[in-house]
Amino acid sequence: MNQTANYQLCQWDPTDRILMEDFNSDNRETDAALKANADAIAAETTARASGDLWVRLLDLTVEAETQKWDIDLSGIDLTKYQKLLLCPHLKGNTDQWVYVHINGTETECGQVPMVNEPARQNFGVNELIFLPELPKLYILQMGATSIVANPGFAGVRTVELGAGATHIDTLGLWFNGVAYRILEGSSIQIYGFRR
Repeated sequence: MNQTANYQLCQWDPTDRILMEDFNSDNRETDAALKANADAIAAETTARASGDLWVRLLDLTVEAETQKWDIDLSGIDLTKYQKLLLCPHLKGNTDQWVYVHINGTETECGQVPMVNEPARQNFGVNELIFLPELPKLYILQMGATSIVANPGFAGVRTVELGAGATHIDTLGLWFNGVAYRILEGSSIQIYGFRR
C-alpha cells in the first residue's frame, strides 16, 4: 500500500487489504503529531504573552586550551529567529584579537578581543549580533572593539550563506597560523530572538 510523504499514513489502493492495525497505527501517528504541534503552539503563546522572546540556544565553555574553537551551529534554524546574539568571553595567553569565521572559511568576518588580565573583566567581552536576511547574514559587532580602547560599535559585515541556506554550519573563533591560544574557561552564550 502507498503512504503519505510526511507521516507515512496509509493510502489504500482498491486492491489493498484493509486492516484494523493500519487504522490504529495511523491514529496513533496523527494523535502524536497533533499533540506535539499543540504543545509547541502553547509554549510559543506563553512566551509571547510573557514578553519572553529571547531563547538561550547555546552555552559553551572551552574545556582545554586551544588555537581553534569551532562551534557547531547547524541545529539553529535561522528562519525561526529575527536575530542571534552571541556573547563570547575569551581569555587568552596574550592580549589579541580572535577572528570570527563562518562555515570554516579562511576569510574573517569579525573580531573578538581576547585578554589575559583578570582585572580587565569587561574586555574580552563582545557582542556579535547576527541578522539573518537569508541567504545573507549581517554581522554587527559591539562591545570592546579594541584591545586597549573603550567599548563601542565596530561596524557591519555581510556573509553570503548560499541559496536555500537556513542555518550556519560552524562559527569559528581562531587565528590564521599564529600561536596564540584561547584558554580553558573561555565561554560563549548564544541567544535567539524569536520571530
